[in-house]
Amino acid sequence: MEGKKEDRTNAKGAIGTEQLVAIAGVLAVAISDNLTEIQLATVTNLLQLITYNLFSITAQRSINNRQEVVLPDSTLFF
Repeated sequence: MEGKKEDRTNAKGAIGTEQLVAIAGVLAVAISDNLTEIQLATVTNLLQLITYNLFSITAQRSINNRQEVVLPDSTLFF
């Protein structure tokens, strides 16, 4: 069982489930402090849009990795 825990902590960018839930809770309380209902709804909508975009990026990366697609350097456009 310890081997599995070591594998999770050694993975690049890995964070434990419990830590992630705790961080999310602290951020939610900090963000919502002193916001009106309209402001809170707006922030919620923004975070949902960011989440959907991140899911789309992850899905496209997975597709590209399966097909070994090499994408152009996006810094050329900025």
